[in-house]
Amino acid sequence: MAKALGATVIGTCSSEAKAKVAKEQANVEHVIIYTQQDVVKEVMRITNGAGVQVVYDGIGKASFDTSLGCLARRGSFVSFGSASGPVYYIYMDLAYLGFKCA
Repeated sequence: MAKALGATVIGTCSSEAKAKVAKEQANVEHVIIYTQQDVVKEVMRITNGAGVQVVYDGIGKASFDTSLGCLARRGSFVSFGSASGPVYYIYMDLAYLGFKCA
C-alpha cells in the first residue's frame, strides 16, 4: 500500500531466500539482509543520509535501537509487535533533543 502511495519501501530479512520473496512477492524495492549488512548504514545510503520518515517494527527488543537509528529527524516509529521481547523503556534526553526543560 505504501508503494502505491509513492513511498520507497525498504525491508529487512535474514536470508537471501527471504529477500527474493520480499522483492518478487511483496514488491519491496530495497531489501537489507540484516545478518550480512549494517541496516542503519544501508538505510542511510539508500536515503542519501536522510533516514526514513517512518519505521514499522514488529520485532521489538532486538531491533529497537536499529529501527530508531534509521529514522529521519522528526520521523515516526510504529511498534506493533514484540517477537523478540518487549521494549521495556525509552530514555530520551529532552534537553539534548532541543526541548526547553524547566
